[in-house]
Amino acid sequence: MLHRKVAKCGVRLALALIIGLTLLGSLPAPTQAQTPVVDLVLGGEGATGWRVGDIKPGYSGTWEVKLHNAGSKNGFVTIWISDIQETDWHGDGAALDDYLLFNLSHARLSANIALPAKIRELPQSASDAKYIKISRLNAGETVTLNWQWEFPEIGEPQNRAQGDSLSFTINYMLEELPPPQLGPEPSPPSYQWLEIDILGEITKVKISSSGRLLDSCIATDPDNTHKLELEKGTKVTCCCGDIPSRIKIRVCEVCEETLLPPEGTEIVAAYNFLGCVCNSVPCPIIFQSKAKLTLSYDPDLLPENTSSVIIASYDTVQGWRELERPTGGIAETEEVCASISHTLTFAILAKLAPPAPLPPHFVASSLTIVPTVREIWEPVTFVTRTGESVTITANIPNDGGQEGTYTVELKLNGETVDTTTVTLGAGQSQQVSFILSGMDYGQYQVEVAGLSGEFTVSRTINWWLIIGIIVAIGLIAWGVNLGQEEKKGHNLP
Repeated sequence: MLHRKVAKCGVRLALALIIGLTLLGSLPAPTQAQTPVVDLVLGGEGATGWRVGDIKPGYSGTWEVKLHNAGSKNGFVTIWISDIQETDWHGDGAALDDYLLFNLSHARLSANIALPAKIRELPQSASDAKYIKISRLNAGETVTLNWQWEFPEIGEPQNRAQGDSLSFTINYMLEELPPPQLGPEPSPPSYQWLEIDILGEITKVKISSSGRLLDSCIATDPDNTHKLELEKGTKVTCCCGDIPSRIKIRVCEVCEETLLPPEGTEIVAAYNFLGCVCNSVPCPIIFQSKAKLTLSYDPDLLPENTSSVIIASYDTVQGWRELERPTGGIAETEEVCASISHTLTFAILAKLAPPAPLPPHFVASSLTIVPTVREIWEPVTFVTRTGESVTITANIPNDGGQEGTYTVELKLNGETVDTTTVTLGAGQSQQVSFILSGMDYGQYQVEVAGLSGEFTVSRTINWWLIIGIIVAIGLIAWGVNLGQEEKKGHNLP
């Protein structure tokens, strides 16, 4: 009975152990959890495979690999990349290799390319003109190399690279050391590479340890329309005093709330200029000698009332500042140039011409006719009599934007009988008057500068003559009547 119990317990433990190992084996194992060791012998090669995927802009990481000289002779190590494969996750074109940057650090590292670099900028074979080398690996020695990768956020859409992956092989070959040279050992080059990245197009120029350019440089964008020109000897430093490794120029998303153009201008295009030291936080760059910046624009994007096109810089402290044009050259059509001494936000601004003033414009108002008699049976009637004068008045304002001259016509019954000319500045007004006399009786239609009215001239009545006639007739009638009465008195018996 005891043996049966022991057997059952053993079976249960075995089953639990099998299930546990199965579950443990099904768990995802971390990629490159252990530092790989590559054993090399003189003339021999070794390799490690790597994969980068499921990352977003702003992600970065490191790898370590150990190189061991398993032979009996000293040598140097040549490094190159092969078997590059890209996986396009969304079917919109593999793009991760356009953004991913790789770097390598070791005390004995030598290279003739600027690091960090994109995967296809690294050496692609042992005989490639571009090289990355570990200058010495002694027999039996083991060294640790530190690889770094970064998916930088460059301030523009990177959706095509989302979800993509990149795999490749890093190859190492131990080669025989060159024979010793007579004389002192040559010193390592006292310069580094400065990368100028304009909208994705990278131009490299040598820069000394003090930050001075060892060659003149003209960096352009992929379409060769934007240019940054630096002269040999120009000192280029970060605002903190460090020597930059990269200058980036990217399109700036214009927002009216954060980038409001100066009054009387309109933003055609804007660009952000940033520098960085290795993989540090971006910082402003200072040019000791002014650089020449040329930006192109589409003339169809200019407002119709554009008077000129300029480049201006913007910062949150000083606001907008128009930049001076460089001497010794005139920008071509559809290009604008400026001299710059630092990196900030730069914009192409269209200066707008002020609107042309409105032409003079005259509109008459307030027509009056004097004298005015209000009759009981008519609302308003303008009445005068023969022998009296009539005064016709109107107000003439100039509501246009410029000074002008206007001729005011007085028409009676459709015919012009008088005119007067006024000259008025913008916003001024003047009252004009016409005096009519010797009018025959009748009704008259008046028109002055589009305003209309009417008045009537009646006959003149001599009331004193009428009264005299009436009195004379009365006296005659009275005399006749008196004579008749006296005659009747004489004829009585």
